[in-house]
Amino acid sequence: MIPVSIETLLVGAGQEKSVVVLRPFMETGPNPRVLPIYIGVNEALALGMAVEGRHSERPQTHDLTMNIIESLGGEVLRVIIDRVEGLTFFSRVVIQKGDRTIDIDARPSDALVLAIKADVPVYVEPPVFVAAAVAFNAHRDDLQEREFEAFQEYINNIDPDDFKPID
Repeated sequence: MIPVSIETLLVGAGQEKSVVVLRPFMETGPNPRVLPIYIGVNEALALGMAVEGRHSERPQTHDLTMNIIESLGGEVLRVIIDRVEGLTFFSRVVIQKGDRTIDIDARPSDALVLAIKADVPVYVEPPVFVAAAVAFNAHRDDLQEREFEAFQEYINNIDPDDFKPID
């Protein structure tokens, strides 16, 4: 399995998809490969809150899931992105309860939030990485760099309340 971390998260606006980009720890070279996974806007917002360590006033679905796992004596061990079909990725959350290991099917976006909340590693099965990874050109010219910084500033200031439906 290939250990990965979240390289970046881009939140789409309106009907546009969001994307989380995973990068292997061991990938090196001038154009390292990354694994982009398209997710919904709400999922991206939940993931962004987890990455930033922000919490809502009331428990969200991921908090509830963690509370249930822990209340039942379980512990999240790791997350594995184990297959891809077209543009759809599949993952599982591996939970330890006593001497029993339990694999739970999950959307990658949900699994990543749980991995962050539990502070556990995320892995990608090699066939998934081979099938779906793309080269990432980390070198940007000045205009690209300014655009990226402006976009990053926008992302850093997003508030979930900005996405509430307009009556």
